[in-house]
Parts: sequence; C-alpha cells; structure tokens
Amino acid sequence: MVDMHIHSTFSFDGSSTMEEYCQKAISMNVNKICFTDHVDFNTEEKNCGVVKDISIQNFDVEDYLKEINRLRRKYHGLEILSGIEFSESHLFKVEFEHYKEMPFDCIIGSIHHCYNGIFPGALNIGEEQAKKEYYDLMLNMVKYGGIQTLAHFDFPRRYFDNWDVDDIRLAVPM
Repeated sequence: MVDMHIHSTFSFDGSSTMEEYCQKAISMNVNKICFTDHVDFNTEEKNCGVVKDISIQNFDVEDYLKEINRLRRKYHGLEILSGIEFSESHLFKVEFEHYKEMPFDCIIGSIHHCYNGIFPGALNIGEEQAKKEYYDLMLNMVKYGGIQTLAHFDFPRRYFDNWDVDDIRLAVPM
C-alpha cells in the first residue's frame, strides 16, 4: 500500500508529526508514503474558513528535508518520499520555479482558490460558473506543467450540495 498525499505539522492544516505518520503507516502495513505539505502563495485565500497568512504558512524546506532524512534512517523498512502540494503553480510561476528546483520526489498541483481569491460557494457564485472557473484553472495549471499529479479533483464539493464530477465535461473541453 502507498499513500502519496500526507500533510504533516509542516502544513498549516496538519495535525500529526511526520514520525507519527510513519508509525501509523507501519502499523497499517503501508510500505511507501510521501509527505506533500502545502506551499501556497495566495494571501487572499479563504480555505475552509481559514484565512492564510503567507508569513507562517510555508514551511522551512531545510528543516523539512532534515526530518525526512532522519526518519528514513530510523524507519528504513518504510519508503519515505518528500514532496509538496503547490497551489496554483501557473499563477505563482517565479515561486513555483524556485520550489521545482528543490530535491522533492513528488510535486502535487492543486487549486484551492478562484473567483477573486475566495473559493466559490453557493452563496457567491453558481455551480456552473464555479465548475468553469475551477476546471479552467486546473487545466491551465496542468498545461503550465512541472507537477506529477493533481490533488482535489472534487475540492469544490465542500462548497456545493450537488457538485457532480461526472458532469465536468461542461466546463473543461476534452
């Protein structure tokens, strides 16, 4: 078993340390994990009711990699990969190019904001417009490149009662 999308306490939304995740992975017979902590540069984002502060949200890469290496030595039976979840890489090109040069094993691309920085919800935008904006942003991020995988294909579902991912062909030309 493999888990390639783990947020440790290096992320603003992480609640467990990397070591706690390693111990849990071993107890569940997971043989490979990848810590993909958040790297976000949108200072206007309201994500799940949390307004991010760029001065505290992004982690110290040197400390992060030191902890990864320490855990690799300690838990040698568990393959531990390093990674990041970079939000809206196509909108923060200079920052993304900097992080892309770092020795991460995996870079996940994600969309956490649109509609003037505030994620669309039923109170401020219709579902069809939200689909168009969200998947247009996702498509632009994929076209920009530099990521290995996508996260949160259905992230807007948190904000809409009837978000139908089977119907995204209306928003994204195939």
